[in-house]
Amino acid sequence: WVVGPYGSGKTTANFFKLLHMAKLQNAGPDGVRRSRAVVVRNTAPQLRDTTLASWNLWFQHGVAGTWEETKKIFTLKFDDVECEVLFRPLDTPQDVSRVLSLEITFAIIDEFVEIPRAIIDALAGRCGRYPAMKDGGATNRGIWGASNPSTEDNWWFDYLHRPGEAECLPIENGRYFKQPSGFSPEAENLENLVEGYYSDQAQGKSEAWVKQYLEAEWGYSI
Repeated sequence: WVVGPYGSGKTTANFFKLLHMAKLQNAGPDGVRRSRAVVVRNTAPQLRDTTLASWNLWFQHGVAGTWEETKKIFTLKFDDVECEVLFRPLDTPQDVSRVLSLEITFAIIDEFVEIPRAIIDALAGRCGRYPAMKDGGATNRGIWGASNPSTEDNWWFDYLHRPGEAECLPIENGRYFKQPSGFSPEAENLENLVEGYYSDQAQGKSEAWVKQYLEAEWGYSI
């Protein structure tokens, strides 16, 4: 799980981790490394306007694979890899039910702080169920995601931190990374942002907003 400021390249990193994981999948009987991932975002507009927009920047239809608009599936193909990437929102109970009935290898959660724990726990049980064992099974499985930090009363804060501490620490069955502040000398992805991006973003914003969204600090509960 990665938290960081606006513009730090988190979503792009989510996607390129998928390429790495798909390449690690053992080949099936026909020599193809098959896997299936679902990319989850809280609402359909967010999925369309931000997550899919970022995906399409890097993985274009007809170049990196094929896009099925009706099904919202991109079949990623490179080398001996074939990975189905499903894009799904969680607007309605029906949407949630569809996501939690999938047979997948991996799940990617964009802006994970918006997702309830019950869905994360249930989705974990769907990972590693593709490909079928008769086709070699899943070599590895799991969930990862990235997000801006939320507030300290969000369940994710307690999950990712030890009580009374705000440092990035190992968590059970996972890893947690906190990117540097956008104002830090170690700030990431600056070469892909316009000069003065973070200072411009801070103009007219409250101190609390700047700390949460630009410095990547978990906000106080209102």
